[in-house]
Amino acid sequence: MQEHAYDKARLLILRERIRRGEGPANEALDRELERIAEHEAAFQARKEMKGHDVTKTRDAAREMIEAEKYEAAIQTIEEADDSSGLDPELRALRERAVESLINRERNRAAELFLEAKKADDPSKKKELLDSAYHILKGLIDKYPLSPLNRKLKSHMAVVQQELDHL
Repeated sequence: MQEHAYDKARLLILRERIRRGEGPANEALDRELERIAEHEAAFQARKEMKGHDVTKTRDAAREMIEAEKYEAAIQTIEEADDSSGLDPELRALRERAVESLINRERNRAAELFLEAKKADDPSKKKELLDSAYHILKGLIDKYPLSPLNRKLKSHMAVVQQELDHL
C-alpha cells in the first residue's frame, strides 16, 4: 500500500513539473523527488529487514518446537508479532506450539489425576486433584482461543467430580 503512495507522489510532482515548464521553481520539485526516492529506499530496506527477521524468528521457533521448548517458541513468536499481525507460517507455528504445550500439560494433569485415584490418603488425593485442576484451568486462562479448550473443560469437570466426592 505504501509503495503505491510513493509512486503516486512521484507522479503528482512530475505532473506539476510539466505544468510549470522550465524555471527555478523546478529545483524545489526536484528536491522533493529526491526526498521521495530516499524515503522509498528506506521503506524498502525496512521491509527487507523485517522479512529477514521473520525468517530468523520462524527458524528459531521451529527449532524450539522440535526441542519441545513450547513456551519459549510461543514467546519468540509473540515478540515478533507487530501491528500488521503474524504471517501465516508463524501463526501456524504458534498454533502448533500452543497445541503441543496444552497436550503435554494435559498429560501431566492426567498423570496427577491417576495418581490421585490410587492414593489412599484423602489429603494427598485432594492435593493431587487440586494440582491437576489448576493445571487445566491455567491452560484455559492462558490460551482462551485454543480449539482444545472444550477438551480441557471436559477434563476439568471430571477432576471436579472427583473433588466433590471427597
